[in-house]
Amino acid sequence: SLVNIGHISNYSWGVLSAVTWFAVSLHNWLLSDIATQGFFLVMQFVGIYMWSKAIQQKKTTDDSDTTESKTITLAVAMASIAGTVVLYFILVFTTSHLNGNQVWLDATLLPLNIVGQILMSYSFREQWIAWILVNIINIVIWFNQSQAISGATISMLVLQVAMLINSFYGAYLWFKDED
Repeated sequence: SLVNIGHISNYSWGVLSAVTWFAVSLHNWLLSDIATQGFFLVMQFVGIYMWSKAIQQKKTTDDSDTTESKTITLAVAMASIAGTVVLYFILVFTTSHLNGNQVWLDATLLPLNIVGQILMSYSFREQWIAWILVNIINIVIWFNQSQAISGATISMLVLQVAMLINSFYGAYLWFKDED
């Protein structure tokens, strides 16, 4: 994937993905996933700005069109975990009152995706931890949906497996050259 190699054009595909996924999530009434895709759509433009800025700064030392991975501090990691937990329980409460599907699993997606997207926008390699967790949870959600709804959700399950494999590969690439 383009994120794996730090290429900014990944955000163009992110816009298309967010819009498409939003429609599928809406059809399956996965409320947190609907909110997640709305967040992703906005964050694609934030990511374009942040990566463009980082690439321009990097071009003073080399001629690469890719971003460089960084490591988060312990304070940022702890704040990310705390924010994820708080938002998770807010979403469990909200989506259960709105009669969402698979509330306990679905509520994990928005907080983890927010953390992953923000870390990605700032080129932190720890983003891959969030993406791996998101993809594992999505595999469970879409497996459950394929049992309860229709065979059309099988394509989403297959996509999640592919995304999990890609996440492991991305983590390998971004962590292998740790400073």
